[in-house]
Amino acid sequence: MAILSSYAATYLKEEIQAEVLTKNIEGFSRFLFVAAAKNRGFLDYAKLGVQASITQKTTSRFFEILEDTLVVYRLYPFSLNSYRRFIKHPKFYFFDVEVLNTLSGVRHPTKKNLFSYILNVKLQSLKVLLAN
Repeated sequence: MAILSSYAATYLKEEIQAEVLTKNIEGFSRFLFVAAAKNRGFLDYAKLGVQASITQKTTSRFFEILEDTLVVYRLYPFSLNSYRRFIKHPKFYFFDVEVLNTLSGVRHPTKKNLFSYILNVKLQSLKVLLAN
């Protein structure tokens, strides 16, 4: 667990601050922990921003940083009806369940959570294969 905590600190320092992707490292750190707590939920920049004490625009930018550095990914809803697809909100997931557990303070994940992650990773792999 200490190694993953160190990984989170190293990630914040080297990947984000050293790349000069954000000047508000404290706000990004709060956002990262809030995002971990809201994992598998609907992507709502306003709610995430309020809980992390940052603006909605900053929340959107921070989320893009997480996507660009492959920490999280969006899962768009499936619907045959294009209008319904437009009004439904995507969910977001962390790529690495252990990083998520460390950020959210979970020591022993449930089988349901692990199965959900295995399924999502397989779906993401299939999506990449079909795109190529």
